[in-house]
Amino acid sequence: LSECRQLVERAAALGGEEDAELESVSSALEVAEKAAREAREAAEARRAAEAAVRKAFKRRGLTLGEFPDPAMREQYLGEHSGARLWYDDDEDVLHWPLLLLYPEPAQSDFVQDVSENDVLLDHLIEMFGEEGENSPDWDIERKYSAAALNAYVSVPSDDDAPEVWSILRLDAALGVQLAQKRKLGYFVPGVPTIQVVVRDSAYERHIFASKDRVLR
Repeated sequence: LSECRQLVERAAALGGEEDAELESVSSALEVAEKAAREAREAAEARRAAEAAVRKAFKRRGLTLGEFPDPAMREQYLGEHSGARLWYDDDEDVLHWPLLLLYPEPAQSDFVQDVSENDVLLDHLIEMFGEEGENSPDWDIERKYSAAALNAYVSVPSDDDAPEVWSILRLDAALGVQLAQKRKLGYFVPGVPTIQVVVRDSAYERHIFASKDRVLR
């Protein structure tokens, strides 16, 4: 674009100011220059926001890792997801999307914006109700209510080692709890991902009876 601008200016200097074609080219060039400038500014703002998120993660003792599947990045943080990882500098608060997985019925919920200070219980009440009054259609047996659930984070294992699941308190800030799990090798897999099961259910007993999974 800079070379085009130089050519237009040279043509104008040679007496082409009144040339209609030159005016058209100059106008089109101004539009292109404005678009390029806005794209640069947006890219700079995006890089600054990403750097702020990384620094906020580091200060909290959190590790931000990659999604298990690259396609998940577009699904959960892409342009059309309506969600983003971001840091509120004024309030010194991290925000992230939250993926809630219900492995027994193979269902999930995606919350677009969650503060690190949020507690899981509030979101589970919104999803299911305190006593299951908001249960979704897939909960045929009406087993899922906020008061009847356990929440876990999972830590990927190496080789043939069992996968580690670690329980979360439903009534405590999520961010602090995730930072505490780092000693187990936990990292945020793209976005916080929580496994939710019915407490003391046959399914919960089954998953921890398996040699593929261990509770810590």
